[in-house]
Amino acid sequence: MKPNSQIQTAEHTRVLWRALALQLVAAIFVSSIGWATEPVKPIAPKAEALAPATADGLYVVVEATQRPLDGVLVLPPACGPHKDWCRTVSQVLHNDLRLSGVVRALKLPKATVATIQRYNLPGFEVNLPAAQKAGVVYAVATWIRRSRKQAGMVELHIGMIDTRRGKSIHLGRRSVLYGSTKKLRQLTHRAANVIFGALTGVEGSFDDRLFFSGPGPSCQRCIWMADADGHNARVIVGGEGIHMLPRPSARNGLVYVSFRPDLPSLFMLNGAMIERAWQISPYTLAPFIVKNELFKPQRKRRMMRKRRKRRKRRWKRSKRRQARKRPTRSKVRADFPGVDLARIPKGPQKPWATGVDLQFRTAATNTMGQVVATINDGTQADLWLMNDKGRPIKNLTNHAADDLDPSWSPDGKEIAFVSNRTGRPQIYVMKANGSELQRMTFSGPYNTGPDWGAQGKIVYSGLRGSAVDILTVDRNRKMQRLTPGLGKRSLEPSWASCGRRVLYVSNEDGSGTRLWFTSHDGAVRHPLALPSGRYYTPVWRKLPGQQPKAFQP
Repeated sequence: MKPNSQIQTAEHTRVLWRALALQLVAAIFVSSIGWATEPVKPIAPKAEALAPATADGLYVVVEATQRPLDGVLVLPPACGPHKDWCRTVSQVLHNDLRLSGVVRALKLPKATVATIQRYNLPGFEVNLPAAQKAGVVYAVATWIRRSRKQAGMVELHIGMIDTRRGKSIHLGRRSVLYGSTKKLRQLTHRAANVIFGALTGVEGSFDDRLFFSGPGPSCQRCIWMADADGHNARVIVGGEGIHMLPRPSARNGLVYVSFRPDLPSLFMLNGAMIERAWQISPYTLAPFIVKNELFKPQRKRRMMRKRRKRRKRRWKRSKRRQARKRPTRSKVRADFPGVDLARIPKGPQKPWATGVDLQFRTAATNTMGQVVATINDGTQADLWLMNDKGRPIKNLTNHAADDLDPSWSPDGKEIAFVSNRTGRPQIYVMKANGSELQRMTFSGPYNTGPDWGAQGKIVYSGLRGSAVDILTVDRNRKMQRLTPGLGKRSLEPSWASCGRRVLYVSNEDGSGTRLWFTSHDGAVRHPLALPSGRYYTPVWRKLPGQQPKAFQP
């Protein structure tokens, strides 16, 4: 039996615990109904230099737009006995519309397509109830035949119907395109531009070319050029060394950085040199085959059997050639077997801009031919204005911090660049003479790679948590995220000439680093038809500030 002192102590402890519990419940009840003796003071936002004048001091990042896309159906082309023309036109047109970011290319069974299409061109008609039931908003028909005006040329006729209104879309003189049979893919890209223009009012960019750097058969990093859909990827600058940071220049040319001297220097190619290198360079990157739902599985199996037989015949012929004369080790690289290094273009041997103890980096050219380059003297990097002979004439930044990655505004009067003058890399804008400096980004600890689009927005890559995303910022410093923050790395964005699409490098699908497209508002994202690999600094073959072409039927 416990003594009376222990019983009193235990009772006193229980009373204390009950009192504490009652006080806690009362505090929770008072805070819930708002009987606070003093008003709660909001935490003032941290002041920052050059901050935009906002009421609450917050910098909001708008997420990507979630908008539904209208369905478009590419009907089987009419091409007579030339089935290979049908296959090329249908595959290229379907893939271009898939990458447009404006519409959604539909994949329907052949039986459903047969019920939708009544007559092909020239008398184009569709079954409107069947099309609306299948979710088809726009139906596209094509008809290709040999030209009656010029030998060796073909005519590509285009027709479009809006199933909601039940009327055909007027294309005018753009409804018939002429081209060579050897350039049927380019002709189909032009047809995709017409369809894109009819839907948006702005000419498409499907017939443009892309520049990027990556490993090649003759160098650690080569300069590549490919079609806008990733096909026909070829090396235009190879040879020993590292070639990187391609940027479009005046006269439809290219300026890039090469380590052929001891220090990185600027090299320049004009349009004629690029086309010559494009013609002599062999194919070295095999694109992904875009599946076409319009062909039967047995036809696909027959095509695969024929392809295996052709490969076997080629293998036997190559074995016979190797038995007669074996190539030396210097002409064949294991990464790209069978590629003759003698055919790889080496580019110009004399640099356009170089200097003793000077390291040249990214260069940007506007529509007036002015060139701004990043030059590092060993201590810091500044932006310099260059003359026609490749000599720096004026230091535009002249700051103790590093300033790099210039990009011209659409009117050629301002320059966007990256600077760490506040401690971390951020996007800044200044006049072409280096005056009126403004900071554009205030969210995120690391923002780099700006590219000024034709619509006035600057696209860049920024660090958000553990992910690197693609974002845009406008004149009012309103930021929008185009890629979802999924812990992936999306870098080095570049605006298309139409101002509606962005090209960038990302590993967001988990299959390695690839080139991707996204729409201007981030509603649609698709990978490019290139195998996974190491790709760097992709850009469009356009000058910064080049305005989109208005669609004229």
